[in-house]
Amino acid sequence: MVANNPAIVPGSTPLNPTYKPEKIDGVEVGFKGDYLDDKARSNLAVFYDKISDLQVAQFLGLQFAVLNAPSARLYGAEIENTYRVTRDITLTAAATALPEAKIAESHVLGPPLSGRRFAQAPRWAGSLGANASHSLNESVAVTSRAALQYTGRVYTDTSSNYQIGSVTLLNAGLGIESVNRNWVVEAWCLNCADRRYYIFTFPVPLQTGTQGAYVGAPRTFGLTLLAHF
Repeated sequence: MVANNPAIVPGSTPLNPTYKPEKIDGVEVGFKGDYLDDKARSNLAVFYDKISDLQVAQFLGLQFAVLNAPSARLYGAEIENTYRVTRDITLTAAATALPEAKIAESHVLGPPLSGRRFAQAPRWAGSLGANASHSLNESVAVTSRAALQYTGRVYTDTSSNYQIGSVTLLNAGLGIESVNRNWVVEAWCLNCADRRYYIFTFPVPLQTGTQGAYVGAPRTFGLTLLAHF
């Protein structure tokens, strides 16, 4: 900051930009398996992390500072599933559970971080999807896909206790391709339902108590052309 620059403000003390290295003691156990005559596949992982000197970047209105939280811990589980209904139709499902993702109480941090959950760490997140392909002839196939993505309530930043609610987005695509995938043409949309939501908030400089925000992308359409030579 200008106020801490001795070349501009004689007698001022420069800020110390250094911080401690972050250390993680973690354990993860996983499982992968095929079943139902190899039509289904599941990947499962459970994890536990204990973190010391967690590095937290915090926006202070006119500058960023990196703080060291003395300790933090998180644990949870992830699962991914795929099921081939027929040769042409595949269903997918995935979920992440994060019951604990918390910074320990600390007088060094103070509010809003002391004893609080991590930013951008929902307790639940997941997705459901379907992919289909149908051959029109020996050379060309029609493809389609659709997916729902869910993200639970989260703290948006490390500088306030502001939270945003859960968000569910719909993505889809429809196209044609060669059977050997030498070329693909696909029309697609992201956030097809045009859901309006925030992805990040921050305190507005020089306007105490005011929050700015970055919004998620609105409904977006596109066309993808892909060829292999």
